[in-house]
Amino acid sequence: MKSRNDQRLQNTAAGLLLAAAAMYLLLSPQGLLALGIPYDAPYGNPVAKIHPASWLVCLAYFLACCSLGHPFAVAAQQLRRHSLLSAYLICTLVLMGYALARYGIGGAAFLIDTHLMAALSCLTLVLLPLRHHRRMLWVLGLVLVANATLGIAEAGLQQRLISLRIGGADEMPEEFFRASAFMGHPLSNAQVMATCMPILLLLPLATGVRTALWVWLCLSLLAFGGRTSFVLALLFYSGYFFAKAFSALVHGRMNYLQITGGAIGLVLGLAGVVGVVVSTGLGERIFKSLEFDNSASVRVRVWSVLDYMNDVQHWFGATADEVELLYQRMGLQPKFEAIENFWLLFYVQYGVVGFAIFAVGFGCLLAFLWRNSFGALRVAVPLMVLIASTSNSLAAKSAAQLVPFMLAITAAAHLKPRPARLSRPITFAPRAFSHA
Repeated sequence: MKSRNDQRLQNTAAGLLLAAAAMYLLLSPQGLLALGIPYDAPYGNPVAKIHPASWLVCLAYFLACCSLGHPFAVAAQQLRRHSLLSAYLICTLVLMGYALARYGIGGAAFLIDTHLMAALSCLTLVLLPLRHHRRMLWVLGLVLVANATLGIAEAGLQQRLISLRIGGADEMPEEFFRASAFMGHPLSNAQVMATCMPILLLLPLATGVRTALWVWLCLSLLAFGGRTSFVLALLFYSGYFFAKAFSALVHGRMNYLQITGGAIGLVLGLAGVVGVVVSTGLGERIFKSLEFDNSASVRVRVWSVLDYMNDVQHWFGATADEVELLYQRMGLQPKFEAIENFWLLFYVQYGVVGFAIFAVGFGCLLAFLWRNSFGALRVAVPLMVLIASTSNSLAAKSAAQLVPFMLAITAAAHLKPRPARLSRPITFAPRAFSHA
């Protein structure tokens, strides 16, 4: 009876975590605002500042721990076993305490959804059997494709499903239309889609279907108009696939027919993509603004904030009012312009002390993802960091908060099945779940 109850708890925890993942992707800050929830607006109940999915993640972790024994004992043993995730979780909690003490709830709210939930999600995943990871990958893959389809449709119709509003302000003015789809902001969409494309490689799909879906996601990057995401994804993934093909060729694992067919398929695929872009105008912002425009100049100009900070701010960070004053001194418009670099923004908000804590914790998370990934998944880890470094997504509440979470899911999908008892060793090894 106990074993059956434990299985029910695991199934419930997996269902809650799956629901949370879908909600994070489908309910953006803009979407919650459209539903009347002032998630990132400067007003409203403090409870509304936490994403609804975050409560599900907390409950899922608790139930997953309960399924293996006493929840606190299981959590303590798990934290000892997974030192990298533990370090990330501890650093996040310490930084939250520091932010609460210095700024109050307003300075720590985004840390809960963006970083604390990523840690709890990873810790929950490694407690669940492999079969639940398979379902998560399928659902997340379907959501990504649906989001790409909506983005391409919005670009074709030149109309958004949800208004592009930041912090409850008026809709942002844009020279070129960019789709926002479910994730609310074009850059958040581009970052998540570019980083999570390797999910398609984990699904047991036919090669033709997987290739078509990969091209479809690439077209969605054009619809979202993220120049950095599009260019870096193109360079990283094409470099990886060419290196893999070259290695197979050198070691004699490819025959003449495969080489010829692959080359013809590549040419036809590129021709098709170019035809779609030319005929529909998809990616107009990317191809017409591959230059040093105002957006790029702002990203360079924001580094002057270091010259305006005093010694106290350098060491301990600037308050919200002080940050607004720094924006004015730099000549930025707070409603439409910001520090589009999460490293710099963390330094400005928390100073040397808080930045050091964040850097250690975030580095541990990246090390965990790198250690438990391989192939294109491993390529996605530095890609995520580079793309995120051109925005404030990891220093604010946004749909891009799911990047570490989804990478953890793709990595965890290749864990060997865990034994029923947590006291036995847990090993990690790449393993396609279609053959598990």
